[in-house]
Amino acid sequence: MKKVSLVAAAAVATVLWGGTAQAIVVKNFRQIAASFYSATGVSMNDPDVAAFVKKTETRLPQVGEIEEISSPAILAITQLAGIFCEKMIATDAAIPLGGRRHTHSQVDFERPARLFTREVKESVVREYADLFWNREVTEEEQASLLSTFDTVAPGADTLRTLKILCTTMASSVDTYVSE
Repeated sequence: MKKVSLVAAAAVATVLWGGTAQAIVVKNFRQIAASFYSATGVSMNDPDVAAFVKKTETRLPQVGEIEEISSPAILAITQLAGIFCEKMIATDAAIPLGGRRHTHSQVDFERPARLFTREVKESVVREYADLFWNREVTEEEQASLLSTFDTVAPGADTLRTLKILCTTMASSVDTYVSE
C-alpha cells in the first residue's frame, strides 16, 4: 500500500511539474547528511551525527529511489535534520552578533523569540529556505512557516524555536527529493 501511494504521488508530481515524465530522485543517506553539512557547517564526523547515521542508516534511503521514502525514513531524516540544526544554531548563538553566518545575522539570541520582529522572523525563514531548499520561499510557505514560528515561540526559548523552524524546513521534501 505504501509503495502504491508513493508511485501515485510521483505520478501526480509528474503531472504537476509540467506533464512530462521526469525522474524523481531521492538523496541517499550519505547525500542527505552531506547536504545538511553543506547547509549548516556541522561536520558529518561530529560524534552525535555519526552515531545517529550509523544507528538509523537502514531507515534512511540507501540508493535514492522514491520507493525508499517511508514513515521511518521521514522520521529519521527529521531527527537527523534536528541534530544538524541544533548544532548550527548553538554554534551561531555562541558567536557575537557581527561574526555570525548570514542566516542568524539579525537574531538576538538573548531576546525571547516571541519578541522577534516580523522582519527578523521573515529573514530567518528566507535564509533557511536558501540554505536547505536552494530557492526562495513562496508567499504561502512563508505564511505557514511564520505561523509555525508564532505558535511555537510563546512556549519555547529562542534556541528551541529556531531549532523547530530549522528542522521543519531542513526535513521537508524539497531537501531530499528533486526532479
